[in-house]
Amino acid sequence: MFQSSAHAPQVRHHVHVCYVPGDVEHECAAIRQHLSDRAFLTWSQSNTDPVQLGLIKKNIDHSDYVLILVGEQYGALSSSGASFLHLDFIYAMNQSKPMLVCNLVVPESKTVDYDRRKLLEFKQQVVRCGKPLINYGNSAELHAKILTSYSALLSRYPCAGWIRQPVEESKKPALSDRTQEIRAISRSESSMPVEAMEDQYQVSLQDEVELIYAVHAYQGGNLKDLRVKKRLIWGDILTWVGEETRMPVLEDVFAKILNDHLQLSSLSDVQRKLPEVHATAKVRIEAEDLNRIRNQFLFNDWLKHTHQATDEHKKFMLTPYGARQMAQWKNIKARQIV
Repeated sequence: MFQSSAHAPQVRHHVHVCYVPGDVEHECAAIRQHLSDRAFLTWSQSNTDPVQLGLIKKNIDHSDYVLILVGEQYGALSSSGASFLHLDFIYAMNQSKPMLVCNLVVPESKTVDYDRRKLLEFKQQVVRCGKPLINYGNSAELHAKILTSYSALLSRYPCAGWIRQPVEESKKPALSDRTQEIRAISRSESSMPVEAMEDQYQVSLQDEVELIYAVHAYQGGNLKDLRVKKRLIWGDILTWVGEETRMPVLEDVFAKILNDHLQLSSLSDVQRKLPEVHATAKVRIEAEDLNRIRNQFLFNDWLKHTHQATDEHKKFMLTPYGARQMAQWKNIKARQIV
C-alpha cells in the first residue's frame, strides 16, 4: 500500500494499460488522472507494426501490473483472427501478470455481429481465467472504482516497485530551476521514468537527430514491413511541430505531426535501397525515438503542457521561446534559398 506519512517516500509501480485506440479515450483520461501520481504508466496502441508489437510485449514483461480497458469494440484483428487487445490479455496471462480488467457495460445489441460476438467471447474468457470484470457504465463511474480496485490489487499482489529516496537527492549537485521543472513534468506528465529525462541536453537548431520509423512498402503485388533510419535537423522538426501547436493540441498530435512529415519523404527514403518500391504507407516513428524527441522539446522549452479546467486530456502548446526559435530557423532557411 501507499505510505501515509507526508515525509515517507511514495512507492510507484509500472502499470501497462491495454486498450483499443479511439474506443475508451475518456476512460484512458480517468486512468491518467487517478494513477499517474501513483504509477509509471505505459500504453498499448493496437496495430500491426512489428516494432510497436515488440515494444508492447517488452512493456508487459517489465510491468508490475497490467490494466485492460474493455469498451464497445473488440479491436483491430491480428492474422490469427484475435484482436490485438485480446492478444495483449493472453500474453499478460502467460507472463502471470497481476491485472485489472475494466469492462464498459453497454446495452445489449439487437444484432450480434462478428465484432460483438468476439467481444463477448473475450469477456467470457477473462472470467474463466479467474479475472473478475470491474463493470462500469461511464468514465465517471470508473473514476469512483479505479483507485479502490488498484489499491486492492496492490494488497493482493504486493511487489517492490521503485522509489526515489530523499537522501539520494541530497547527495546530488544543485539543479538548475529548468532541470527541476523538467523533473516535475516527468513525474506528473510523462509515461517515462524520471531517469529518462536526465539524459536530455540542450540542442541547437542546426543539430541533427537520428531516428527510426516503420513503413509499409509496396513492390509489385507484395507488401514489405520495413524499418528506415533517417537523420533530421532539429530546426525542421521544430517548424513542423510549431506550426501545428500554436494553440493547445492533444499529446497524440505530436506523433501524428512527425509521422505525416516522415510519410512525405518515405517513398524516396525506401527507394534508395529498393528502387522497385512504388508506394509507401502507414509510417510510424519508433516509440523510443518519439519519446526522446518529445522530451527534448520539453527540455529545450519549445513545448509546454497546458492545463485548463475544461480539458479532459493532456495537451501540448508551443512556448513563446519556441515560437522565436521557429521564426529564427525560418529566416535561416529563407536566406539559404536566396
